[in-house]
Amino acid sequence: MVRLTPRALRPAALTGLALSLLAVGCSSQGAADRRPDGPEVRPWSGAAHFSADETTRLHDTVQRAVAECMDDRGFTYRLQPARSDRRAAETSPYGLLSAAVSRADGYGVVGGLLSGGEAAPSDANAAAVAGLGEEQGKRWREALLGREKDMREVSVPDGPTLRYSPSSCEVRGREEVYGKGWDVVLFTVETAANGVVEAVEEDAGYRASLRDWSACMAERGHDFPDLRAPRAEFAARAERAKSPAELRAVGEEEIETASRDHACERDVRLHEATAEAQKRVEREELRRTPELAEQLDRIRDMKRTALRTARASSTSSGPG
Repeated sequence: MVRLTPRALRPAALTGLALSLLAVGCSSQGAADRRPDGPEVRPWSGAAHFSADETTRLHDTVQRAVAECMDDRGFTYRLQPARSDRRAAETSPYGLLSAAVSRADGYGVVGGLLSGGEAAPSDANAAAVAGLGEEQGKRWREALLGREKDMREVSVPDGPTLRYSPSSCEVRGREEVYGKGWDVVLFTVETAANGVVEAVEEDAGYRASLRDWSACMAERGHDFPDLRAPRAEFAARAERAKSPAELRAVGEEEIETASRDHACERDVRLHEATAEAQKRVEREELRRTPELAEQLDRIRDMKRTALRTARASSTSSGPG
């Protein structure tokens, strides 16, 4: 992912630019305004996906559970603030666009830069832990993250590896909210979801529809072979921007291009082609790995349980 950090642009200038670019997006009357959205397409019906509001609510609930665990072990833990990333939560795993997002935020490139990008909140515990001294600091970290000798690993063939300590407060905090074994279930389903996206992008029916989309964009003056290309182009251009005026111009063109993109996606029914390809891929995956169905049912149950726990926790903790 391209890191957008135009050093020549001052924060005050970016703030004003963000407001003016937002006005441009809200007033855009491009082709996207007149076309209804296609179906939202996410692997396994979004089994491993959370909305931005759900993510924040669950994060805060888990943090309180982690703090209680650390307190039981004699350590103070300051709640880590949630990372607000609505843009990421709303982004299609395939890069498909909606009318509202395309006309207001384009591809999320310049908008992401103006909103601070994907910077994580600073560690709320860093200074306090640093002041504990070497030995006590080590014990604090082991309580939170687990001891090296307690670590377990879960891996998938030709895929990533999950490393975790079941006895750590970090894991126990999540299990208090989601249920026992959450980390492994989430890892399994997320890995399967990534595999679905990769397989869909190789599906013959999807690729035929993608070629139609590319031809549609070419008729509108854009040479994009796939849905990643426009994002990469605007990321590179935003990186080269030397002034608010240049960045605003990039942002305006990004919104216009995304509106044309959405129109082409709807003209060639790319969302529907993606959904059909996903069905084919998922059927084949369940035929090849039937035990995955149990994990999918389990993660859906765990999500429902976690959201109920979060609502109850939010109610009992009161405002703020």
